[in-house]
Amino acid sequence: MPSQIEIEKIRRDLSHKIINKKIASFKVLDSSILRSKVDITKKKVASSYIKRIDKLGTILSFKLASGYYLLVSPSTHGQILFEKDDSIVHDKTQAIIEFKSGSKLHFIKLKRFGYLRLLSDRDLKRFKVHLGINPMSKDFSYLSFRQLLKNKSTSAFNFLTSKKYFQGIDKDLAERVLSYARVSPGKSAKHLSDAEKKRIFRSLKRAFK
Repeated sequence: MPSQIEIEKIRRDLSHKIINKKIASFKVLDSSILRSKVDITKKKVASSYIKRIDKLGTILSFKLASGYYLLVSPSTHGQILFEKDDSIVHDKTQAIIEFKSGSKLHFIKLKRFGYLRLLSDRDLKRFKVHLGINPMSKDFSYLSFRQLLKNKSTSAFNFLTSKKYFQGIDKDLAERVLSYARVSPGKSAKHLSDAEKKRIFRSLKRAFK
């Protein structure tokens, strides 16, 4: 799965290219990547436009003018490619958003773990309940970090990589954070000193800048 930092780079890049572009059609070449009904998804995406792109951990959320959200979860080898030339064809493309301008957005090799999913505003709120804390959020404070750590018997490494607690922290990033904080990955979270907690928190914030 791509890291949260990689997903943020994709979000920024696409935001400069596809925001407010009128969508002409949405083609699904491989329905196995959809976690919502094909007909409804096509209808709500086509003849709309993307108002903004948000990041939910390692998932991209395309806010549509139709009032719906298209969630995009890339797999480890998945790609989301914007092409100005509508004649360009990519192998293993599973879905394509075609814009009125002739440009296209290709979703490539999103399966096994990647997917596209259409959600209403209400569904999205329910979906967010099951996500962990976003370390890039302005609401992520040292106080909330300490509260999250309270009475956790798991290791510091498993705590950071758990999707139950955090969004988008992979194994490599967790190792770097703990290395910067000078904390052993196997140390129990509940036995961390105040100084170690502060160093981990600062390392997390630095890692996501």
